[in-house]
Amino acid sequence: KDLKMTVDGELVIGPDGDIATVEGDEAIAQQILFRLKTQKRDWTLSPEVGANLESFIGKPNTRETRDLIEVAVLSELIRAQLVIAPIVKCIQLSAEEVFITVEFPSIEDKSRTVMVTANLELKTGLVSARTAFNDN
Repeated sequence: KDLKMTVDGELVIGPDGDIATVEGDEAIAQQILFRLKTQKRDWTLSPEVGANLESFIGKPNTRETRDLIEVAVLSELIRAQLVIAPIVKCIQLSAEEVFITVEFPSIEDKSRTVMVTANLELKTGLVSARTAFNDN
């Protein structure tokens, strides 16, 4: 179990007035989102956490840059041992925006995959993300 957070990092209050929690696929997806939005040394309690996507600010949106982003994300997920066999892909959305997908098999339902997606602005380093659960 983990504390439930919005994609903006705010705690979620449950219907009972207590802080909401998540577990299973949702907890894993939330941890992936956190890592996509975090730079190493940003979080004092775990300074090694983060995909360092801000390091791509100002880089050209080329296949080489997108390959390096995929490696950065995959390396962070493997280091953190969050999921088995994640698939990370980057697609050019515009001259300054990259669409990142992280897909992994559900730990709750073998017929389902979980997809975490994020947009990375290469001009600002801003990462906006969301999660989807897809039944096969």
